[in-house]
Amino acid sequence: MTAADIDAALTDILGAGADDYGLANSDIVGTNATATVNRVGTTQDSIMMIQNDLNAGEYKVFNVETTAAGGVETFTVALVGTIDFGGEIDANAVFA
Repeated sequence: MTAADIDAALTDILGAGADDYGLANSDIVGTNATATVNRVGTTQDSIMMIQNDLNAGEYKVFNVETTAAGGVETFTVALVGTIDFGGEIDANAVFA
């Protein structure tokens, strides 16, 4: 998984919405149309963690900057680093 892979998935590089996970009215994780209404400014800065499917608990961490202008959303993705928690994170405990 590379920054280019994340960018391609977010910007629909394959066309026809086949891999368009970053829609102008979404919050990347879902399709919450009200999410953009509550944002301040036109640029958002997020962290995305992708778990290694061959090593539970190891994650690549990416910085994702989103800029929406005129209904078109663009992304800048950069690998921050790799972290290993030694085991899979329990999302229910972290995000409860």
